[in-house]
Amino acid sequence: MKSLTLAFMPLVLMGCPSDPDDPPGTPEPISYSEADALRVSMALRGHRPSVAELDQVAADGTILPSLVDTWMTETSFGETIRHLHADTFLTRTNDSALPQLGPLLNTPRTAINRSLTEEPLALIEHVVLNDQPYTQIVTADYTVIDEVNALIFASQDRTAGDGEQVAYFTDNRPAGGILSTDGLWVRHVSNGSNFHRARANMVSDNLLCTDFLTRDIPLSGDIDLSDEAAVAQALTTQTECIACHQTLDPLGAHFWTMRNRTAPFQVANSYDREGNCIGRECYPLTMYDERRAIGWQRVGLQPPSYFGYESDDMGVLGAQIADDPRFAQCAVQRFYSYFSQTERADIPFEDIAALQADFVASNFDAKALIKSIVLSPEFADVDHEDGPGLLSTRPFQYAKTLEELTGFRMAFNVDNNVCRTRGINCTGDLDVVYNDQIGFRSMAGGIDGVQILKPTWTTTPTKVLVAAALAEEAASAVVDHDFSTTPRLLTAVTSDTTDEAAIRSQLVELHRQFYAISLDSDDPEITEAYTLFEAERARQGGPGATATAWKVTIAALLQDPRFLFY
Repeated sequence: MKSLTLAFMPLVLMGCPSDPDDPPGTPEPISYSEADALRVSMALRGHRPSVAELDQVAADGTILPSLVDTWMTETSFGETIRHLHADTFLTRTNDSALPQLGPLLNTPRTAINRSLTEEPLALIEHVVLNDQPYTQIVTADYTVIDEVNALIFASQDRTAGDGEQVAYFTDNRPAGGILSTDGLWVRHVSNGSNFHRARANMVSDNLLCTDFLTRDIPLSGDIDLSDEAAVAQALTTQTECIACHQTLDPLGAHFWTMRNRTAPFQVANSYDREGNCIGRECYPLTMYDERRAIGWQRVGLQPPSYFGYESDDMGVLGAQIADDPRFAQCAVQRFYSYFSQTERADIPFEDIAALQADFVASNFDAKALIKSIVLSPEFADVDHEDGPGLLSTRPFQYAKTLEELTGFRMAFNVDNNVCRTRGINCTGDLDVVYNDQIGFRSMAGGIDGVQILKPTWTTTPTKVLVAAALAEEAASAVVDHDFSTTPRLLTAVTSDTTDEAAIRSQLVELHRQFYAISLDSDDPEITEAYTLFEAERARQGGPGATATAWKVTIAALLQDPRFLFY
């Protein structure tokens, strides 16, 4: 990838007009195009800008920075923040749902799974959207949970009501932001004699960009890896083992207070057939127990420390991470990599260094960092010679765009007769873009958090097939909707319209909504779409031919490469 020369540019990003009295050298505000607005909106919100927003940019190209400020207050921007960090912490899996027993008897499985996987992401979204220093993701003294999470776990003071809200722990656990959340450690377990080392490396890799697994350490052949005692001895006597474990084990020692794993079968075995609690693992579960803090001592490991510095618990650890220069640098790499779809190792160091300095100077303002990235000319302009080029539309972006344009969302309910007999929704709606059991998330280029850990940034046959399936369903749904009630897309025609001029006019509007381009009604691209429409209408013939022709035409427009890339 070519280098993107990025830096915070306050006057440029604010879009402030130049003043005659400004000192020499004051930069002129950048004028952005409608295509730039589309690219930035897709990056930040996951969907196209509205026609009204395009009109604003067309009238004044310097207004885009102000629009970005508005966009970063919207729910869709918060969703993007969650998606970014879900790619990082891999919490969104389909196999973490706990049993529907006790207080969760009538709770859909999708709701249980979402409650478990979203907690750390919700906290991060809260920090960013409320303009708090990004360091709070590892230092906050609260969590953000929904009503289902409050039923699953003990020790928080969430008030009654639906939806996610800020809550505080009541079990004296230290303030460590996501490090203190139950949801993070439900996903990242500690099995057998791992002794929280995998958790330690997850924290080091994702928050400091320091992955112990990338170290090239040759092992001698005289260590019996099947013998736990032999391995334990080697960790303190073998030079190649000490190289990693002198810092990895003390890092992992912080997490002994969190239960090793939360297994569904343990909960299931704690209830009898009538749903009565008969065991020790009934809801609400206890995730944190400070009495386990010295567990490292019982197995002969080292006490908690942070890369040689004295430490104590997850709260102290979070503060040390926040103060570590690697945290700011890694955050910049994480955001830069996500938005430019570039591997962290391929990001030019000079770009990271410049952004890191300004990120720290801004008191870790994540919005300012993101704004600087997406509004740089190198990023906003898809044709810029130093930019990342076309970006692949992520599964959620494609689905979000279709939903914004057509109102269509593909979801299924797969409940069996037992659930229907009980009169409850056992499973809940499974959105095909966010699910791998019956959905298309992995096939569309996303991750499942367990087997597929990195998104696909290139075109694949399955991505094209998913786009076709969603486009066809969305086109059919919006045409049926628009010809029966207040239209979303087909505002210039009706189900009886056959006039060529009116149809071409509608196609011009669709091209502007879909691709952020303004074409004349006799433009070759409009003629091509009109030819498709007329051919399908003639092929169908009879009643409903016009509606079917619009379904085919819109489905084709929604599968254009300009929808698969931005």
